[in-house]
Amino acid sequence: MLPGLDGWLRARLERLPSPMIACTVRCVIEEMLAGGLFREASRWAAAGIRLARTRGWGGFVALFYCHRAVALARLGRVAAAEICRHRAALAANPDERWTPAWLARADGLIAQARGDAAAAERHLAKAKRLFQRIGSRYDARQVEAELTGRAGSAASETGLG
Repeated sequence: MLPGLDGWLRARLERLPSPMIACTVRCVIEEMLAGGLFREASRWAAAGIRLARTRGWGGFVALFYCHRAVALARLGRVAAAEICRHRAALAANPDERWTPAWLARADGLIAQARGDAAAAERHLAKAKRLFQRIGSRYDARQVEAELTGRAGSAASETGLG
């Protein structure tokens, strides 16, 4: 993350209305994931989980757990990713459309980290379909990159990988 940006964002988040805070944290995490900043994304997702619980943002708890599961899987921390994935499933709202797509993505990346290529492909293809159905081409393209092996690796914390 850019020097000083982390502190700047954290200092100003409290001044925003609750819905803006949740969406800002979500966007920051998703951009970190897209940029290959998995360690930072994991930290921000953990902060998002705590914030969502404290503020009573039920729908965001599951989403932030999904983000954390994806980040941890990309870092190769499979056991921790599985725990976050499980907690996301428990917190998920059955009527919400984003969490199932993120759960499928987490499942695919966990399978990929375990070396189960067939399961990874199956789950990531499902995630791509779900993101496309929602209308999120951005997320679908990221999943496509993970399917084809073009996504940044866990070793690349620069986002250039």
